[in-house]
Amino acid sequence: MKNLLLTLIRIIIETFVLLFILTGMGALALEDTKHAAEKNQTDEETKALSIKKAKNVSVEMKIPMDNKEFYYPEPITIQVFLSKPYPISGAQVSGVVIPPSGKPFTITFSENILVGWTLPDSGSYTAVITDLEEDGQYQVRIEANDNDSTAHFAKPFGEDLPDSQSTNDPDQSPGFVTPFKIESIISINAFGYTGKPRLPPLKITTLYASVDSDHCIHLFWQTPANIAQDGRYEIRYSFQSITSIELWNKANLGYEGKYSSKSGKTQEHKICGLGKGIFYFCVVSRNNRALQSEISNDYLVVVK
Repeated sequence: MKNLLLTLIRIIIETFVLLFILTGMGALALEDTKHAAEKNQTDEETKALSIKKAKNVSVEMKIPMDNKEFYYPEPITIQVFLSKPYPISGAQVSGVVIPPSGKPFTITFSENILVGWTLPDSGSYTAVITDLEEDGQYQVRIEANDNDSTAHFAKPFGEDLPDSQSTNDPDQSPGFVTPFKIESIISINAFGYTGKPRLPPLKITTLYASVDSDHCIHLFWQTPANIAQDGRYEIRYSFQSITSIELWNKANLGYEGKYSSKSGKTQEHKICGLGKGIFYFCVVSRNNRALQSEISNDYLVVVK
């Protein structure tokens, strides 16, 4: 009887030990399954992130320069187009220019500086290099990015772009641009600049005006791409079209002041008190070396 009792106790103990071992193995198996699931999720997230990063670099930078040779006194104009596939507006585009002497200097690209207001948000960025002091080959390293998170797709004519918040997947929305950074390098050649005077500010070709209810005239134009710090402008008006420097010298002085807007941005000035009539307006720019631009396009204003 005693031996039977001991046998039953041993069987019970062995059963508990076996159950404990099996339970522990099950827990380990569950833990391994959990770790495997977490690893798979991490792998999927990494894969998704890689795909997203791959989308980021799909932004295209086009630099349409058929002619890479420049002769004094023409400025070197570099134009960059960004798209994916719609034009990308609001990006930051800059460049580093390495001249033949090897001393680099930076340039900043301004959007819409060539196309003006007729094509807003064009995805077109332009830099104009005028202060050339030597001949030879120049290397230009151009970078475009969205470091300020302001880049967005421009709206093509006749198309509506969905808002970036109208879809659960912003990467699929044409109105949204994921962060990006792309670079390109071009080489250009300059001839005849050594020993020559530096170039004056570029001619203004975007002057236009409007008249408000108080008969005040509001003039608008784009600040020249190469106007340096302390650049100034002069407004003149006449009762006939100002088509020559002689007519400019005879025209009435409307205002002379300092530029407050950066290169490529809109400069505005208001003139009041001229009364009713027909007026032609023109503008010239002067840089901090007192070099003067050509006379701008003249703009006809009728004050009734």
